[in-house]
Amino acid sequence: MKRGVLLFIVLFIIFVGVIIINSCKKGSGILAPGFVIPTPTPTFTPDINYSVYVHQQGTPVTGLRIQMINENKKIEAKTDVKGVAGFKVNEFGKWSLMIDTFDDFTAQTFMVEPKTNTYFAIDYGIPTLELKLISGSEQIPISPSSITYTVKYHTKFERKKYVILNLPEGIFKDISEPKTVSHDGDELTVRLDIKKSFEGYTRDKKYLDIYAYTQGIAPDQKTTTSNTRTLTKNWLLNATVDYYFFTLFAHDMDDGKTCYYAGIRNVDVSKSYNIPIYGTLKYEVKEFGTYSSANNTVVYSGLSNKCIPNFIKYTCCNFSYGCFNALAKIKSSCGDACAWKDYMGANGYIKVRIYDDGYLDVVRRFETKKGWSQIYYQWCCTS
Repeated sequence: MKRGVLLFIVLFIIFVGVIIINSCKKGSGILAPGFVIPTPTPTFTPDINYSVYVHQQGTPVTGLRIQMINENKKIEAKTDVKGVAGFKVNEFGKWSLMIDTFDDFTAQTFMVEPKTNTYFAIDYGIPTLELKLISGSEQIPISPSSITYTVKYHTKFERKKYVILNLPEGIFKDISEPKTVSHDGDELTVRLDIKKSFEGYTRDKKYLDIYAYTQGIAPDQKTTTSNTRTLTKNWLLNATVDYYFFTLFAHDMDDGKTCYYAGIRNVDVSKSYNIPIYGTLKYEVKEFGTYSSANNTVVYSGLSNKCIPNFIKYTCCNFSYGCFNALAKIKSSCGDACAWKDYMGANGYIKVRIYDDGYLDVVRRFETKKGWSQIYYQWCCTS
């Protein structure tokens, strides 16, 4: 028994000695010389390249500010020409991805987890407007008429825009409040009131293409345009007239100055269609202008006396040009030299308002663009 205890003690002493010797060699342990050799500590280095791609049906959104935020930090980047913003992420977990506003889209926030997926793409889509006929006819009569449309908005994300229609003068619109659209499915009602004898047609003088479009406050904004609706003129004034242009000089009239006249008469509208005539046709000169090397003048009214002066008081000549439905006059600043300067070849035009007691109220321009087919000279000398 004693011999066994003694053997245990000897082995224990040898074991402790081996431990002491090894610890001294490593510089640590219970008999180390008073210092600890440091061990390397892990450092955070960017270990995830995270990309965010923002586009509208394949068209990159460039220069857009994007932020990634978690409990500890916030990092920021902007999309490049390809619509991609790049981030260095060295913390796992969930992040708030915040996309700034552009083209009046409101700012959007998405929850992402870079460790799960290092690529995030978001398609904002291309907003659209739908213009739909609700009541009324797009065949426009000569009488006043009204048409009602709805404008419906389609968008993936909230985007506030005012709605406008491309309308010419003569069509008055009333858009329901708030006159803006923001969310998918937003709808406005638009009423168009078209005045009588409307002629603001831009295509072939018979068709008018109208559409709705958006307008906002964002710089470099994109305009959203609706489908096109076509208004068609459903009436026609077919008027034939006798148009006259005169260069007149008489030494004892108008202070011996050359005068120019233009007028229309013998008006025939029998070949017009869809125009009910109420009462008698009436005429009003709206504009008269001359083309000549001696005189280029415009006046904006006609003569109340619609008859050309008679030349019946001269013994050598006796003629009269009679009266007109509409007549205008321009008095020049020179004598007979103006009359002969263009060899009696001066020309001009006249604009006449033609209207009745009902719905007809239009302005027509009369002129000869290629010159006169016949020129009459009547010259009278007196002693």
